[in-house]
Amino acid sequence: MPRPANVSHAVLVGHLPDGEVFNTGFWLDGPAPITDAEATIFAGQIATRINGSAFLSAAKTLMSADAAYDSVRVYGYATAGAPATGIGEAAIVAGAGTAGTGTGTPLQIALVATLLTASSSRSGRGRMYLPVIAGAQFASHYVIDSSATAVSAGLALLFDALNAGLPSNHVVVMSATHSIVHPVTSVRVDNRADVQRRRANDQAATFTSVSVLT
Repeated sequence: MPRPANVSHAVLVGHLPDGEVFNTGFWLDGPAPITDAEATIFAGQIATRINGSAFLSAAKTLMSADAAYDSVRVYGYATAGAPATGIGEAAIVAGAGTAGTGTGTPLQIALVATLLTASSSRSGRGRMYLPVIAGAQFASHYVIDSSATAVSAGLALLFDALNAGLPSNHVVVMSATHSIVHPVTSVRVDNRADVQRRRANDQAATFTSVSVLT
C-alpha cells in the first residue's frame, strides 16, 4: 500500500568525527508542504522547538564536541505514494556534543528511542537512533541510566511542544505497509546500546594491516 497523503518526515541531520553524516527522524501528519518554501518554513518551526530543548541537551551529552546535530530537514508528502512535494531545511543552533572527547566508541553505536502508540502491532512502533560516541556515557557496558531517562523525557517534551505549537500537525508513527498513521503516545528508551547496521555496513576502514607468514 502507498504512503498515506499529508504526512511529513522531519529528519535531524548531523555529523560525526571525520565528517560522517548521520540522520534520524520522526513523522508528522496533517497538511504537508507542497512547495520547498513551505517545507523550509515548516523545518524552521520544528527547529525552533528543538533549539535549546531538553531533548537536544540530552542528545548532545551522548556525543563528543567533534560531532553535532546540524539541521532539520523536512520532506512533505501531500499526495499518497508520490515523491516529496516539498523539501526544506533549517539550522539547529548549538548542536555540538558536550561530552569530553576521551575514549570514543565505534561510530555506528546508538541509543534507541522507541516511539510507542496505542497500536501494539509492529506498524504501531517507530524508532529513532541517536549516536553515542562518548565512551564516558557507558557504565558496565550499558549507557548510563540517567542519560536514557533524559533522552526519553526530552523527546516526550519535544513531541508535546510540537503537538501544541503546530496544532494542524501531530507526531505520529507512519506505516507505509498499511498506509496509516498512529499518534505517538509515549517514548521508551532503555540503556542497551544498539548498532546501526546500515552505517556499520557502509563504514570503510581507515587502516588495514596484512602480515605474511614466512
